[in-house]
Amino acid sequence: MVAEFVRSASMRPMDVGPLRRARELEAIGFLHIAVQEPLGRNWQSAIKIIP
Repeated sequence: MVAEFVRSASMRPMDVGPLRRARELEAIGFLHIAVQEPLGRNWQSAIKIIP
């Protein structure tokens, strides 16, 4: 259901594993927040995962 919702928004859902991986995913989000000021992008950056 969630994956279909994501597709309906023209995005690609990605199964990143079990819930126990949440800690690693949250760390990626924290890193993204932490580098915003040094990048000087005014919060206009994104993380791209390259498979």
